[in-house]
Amino acid sequence: MLDRRREVSKVSDAEMESQFQKHLADVKFWLARQPSMEVLYVNYNELISDPEKHTQAIADFIDIPVDVEKMRSVPNKGCIATGRTRRDRISQIKGNVNIEVPKSFNSCV
Repeated sequence: MLDRRREVSKVSDAEMESQFQKHLADVKFWLARQPSMEVLYVNYNELISDPEKHTQAIADFIDIPVDVEKMRSVPNKGCIATGRTRRDRISQIKGNVNIEVPKSFNSCV
């Protein structure tokens, strides 16, 4: 994000990781004490590398009818890792298209 905004981080990677890990621990601690909340932890890297392993668990967790096969088709190793934009994905799927996508929007289709 900083690169896209042409900004330089004032915090080292090690410090950022430390702060992030502390924040995650705090959130997990808080969530564990919320009687009205259920949480399903999914490892992102595992989901991307092996979606079949996790999609049924996610479908069961949200407890609504979903098409698990369609869910399995969504994770795309190249989408986030290469920073491709939504426009890139649509072009790949449908050919060259002319759509307006906000500059800040950078997710997968």
